[in-house]
Amino acid sequence: MSYEAPRLVGSASSSAAEVSLKGNTRFEFSIPDPNDIPASAEVSLIVGSDPESPDLKGHKVLAGRFDEDQDDVVKLSNLTLALTSDDLKDYANRAISIRYLVRSESGDSYSAPLEIKVLP
Repeated sequence: MSYEAPRLVGSASSSAAEVSLKGNTRFEFSIPDPNDIPASAEVSLIVGSDPESPDLKGHKVLAGRFDEDQDDVVKLSNLTLALTSDDLKDYANRAISIRYLVRSESGDSYSAPLEIKVLP
């Protein structure tokens, strides 16, 4: 299964963006809603042209949280993931692909790529 590409928060484009490594910046990427990500899945950003062998993996976050009232895991809305300027420093002056990896009971799935130009 393929998911829609992540979006750089604050960018108008959903297909390409630019980031600058000046300062210690945190870049947030949103996962488009609605999506079919299972509430029990783990989601993380990955960098590189081959999603099965990424150059960089970001921190994992859970796509849902346990809701005591419903006695079940409920999917979170407005899911965001982040990379820092330090994470991207090796990619200065290059265009890179950023995707998110969805790891669930049914296996791994990847989003479409967001192309990012990394400026020094």
